[in-house]
Amino acid sequence: MHDNVGAVPAGRHSPRLATEAVKIWADGGMSSRTAAIHGSYPVPPFGSGIMYFERDALTAMVRDFDARGFQVCVHAQGDRAIETVLDAYAEVLEPGSGNPRRHRIEHGGAMYPHLTERAAGLGIVIASQPGFLSGLGDGFAAAFPQTCDQLYAFASWQRAGVTVAGSSDSPVITADPRIGIRDACLRRTGDGRVLGPDERLTAREALALYTTQAAFACHREHELGTLEPGKLADFTVLDGNPLELDPERIPGLGVLATVLGGTPAYQSESIFNHG
Repeated sequence: MHDNVGAVPAGRHSPRLATEAVKIWADGGMSSRTAAIHGSYPVPPFGSGIMYFERDALTAMVRDFDARGFQVCVHAQGDRAIETVLDAYAEVLEPGSGNPRRHRIEHGGAMYPHLTERAAGLGIVIASQPGFLSGLGDGFAAAFPQTCDQLYAFASWQRAGVTVAGSSDSPVITADPRIGIRDACLRRTGDGRVLGPDERLTAREALALYTTQAAFACHREHELGTLEPGKLADFTVLDGNPLELDPERIPGLGVLATVLGGTPAYQSESIFNHG
């Protein structure tokens, strides 16, 4: 796969086709307890997770793709994996460069404070999934009983200066951003437990994860993320204002219309009743 990517030029080939980024898996998943952690899990399978690449091998891959012009996006969930990814990025990025290709960590579940500080210093972007909290959060709490309030620490990451983009990881969970926005605000698991109450975002902050910050994470902030002249008219019309509702009610907002690149892609019959 690595060699095949080398044969593809980095760049945008049309408005709908780009080969600009490469994804690498550093470890497994938190739900399966295969995310690579320091220590061991207190629940089955009781190990320390899976690392797919040692630091030197990962560094070589990152260096190669960076030199070819690709943005590198590395799946890393456990603290041991995140540490290894940050080591690789630190080796490749020029000191003080500010990470011009916006290399990313995907997920970043157990990016604890000392790792957050390193990521911020390197200018690493995080693409993460608030919707995991309601769908998978109880399993996270069982696997990380001592540190579960520090998982997916969106508020702390942003306070440290890390750009955080919202994502779904669909089909692992629903692609519906209304769920993600609610969960970034409430941080409530399926069983009703709040993970990291100090990490809750406001609705406006949560919306930014899926708009301005997501556009930045893809190098497309000049095309997407806000509605203004010169940008693509990509937007959805809802039947209520998510910034004014109780976050619990956001997933229930109805979609009246969806526009993609200025072209209507969906229109509800009920839109005529909303003037």
